[in-house]
Amino acid sequence: MPDADMDKAIKYLEQNPLLNMSMLEPIRRKQALIYYAEDDGVLLLERKSNALMMSVSGADTAERLIDSIAKPQDFVVHQAECVPLVKEKFGFVTVFECIQAVYTSGRRLAPVCGIDICQLDFGYLPIILKHYHTVDNADYVRSLIREGNMYGGFIEGSLAGFIGTHAEGSIGLLEVFPEFRRRQVGTALEIHMINRMLANGWVPFCQIFEDNIRSIELQRKLGFAFAKEHLFWLL
Repeated sequence: MPDADMDKAIKYLEQNPLLNMSMLEPIRRKQALIYYAEDDGVLLLERKSNALMMSVSGADTAERLIDSIAKPQDFVVHQAECVPLVKEKFGFVTVFECIQAVYTSGRRLAPVCGIDICQLDFGYLPIILKHYHTVDNADYVRSLIREGNMYGGFIEGSLAGFIGTHAEGSIGLLEVFPEFRRRQVGTALEIHMINRMLANGWVPFCQIFEDNIRSIELQRKLGFAFAKEHLFWLL
């Protein structure tokens, strides 16, 4: 990736860092292949998820950029007006609209007492698949475990919930089992992931469905800032 392209991409994306953090962090973590970076937008391939990501100043730029590319596995669009163009061009069926939340303070948080956080191995794959349904792909979850990106919260030796980092770098896959809810398990798990990312020099961010009020409240409590605009995953 030429440095000039990276500098141009970062300069454009930092005009709206909360919305574009899902593109800024892959660049900073050296997970991005930049296809286009000018003063009217950025198009890149996030290498680990194999998803194309686009943030542009208008639909005309989007139309020009997508006209010259083959259909990707997934496409992340950061402007609502561009979703119909991408959907029609490539025939995507599923569209997930998400709120992006970013942990901006850079301060590590104190762990929650009484909850042990441990990295999960393949022995926990069946229980993860049983409880987490947003991503219905065993191979994907298996790859996250293989890379050391899945963690469990344990209370007195019993698994109470789990959390992970998605391939492109966002915090996600958070699930707390019903019998352990209202015991700060979700808070403990997310604090662990925030601190882990900060230790690596990364900016923690996550993407939330608009109707997931519990998750929105958790991010707000932990000090996340929310982008005003939504982003869209097309699958």
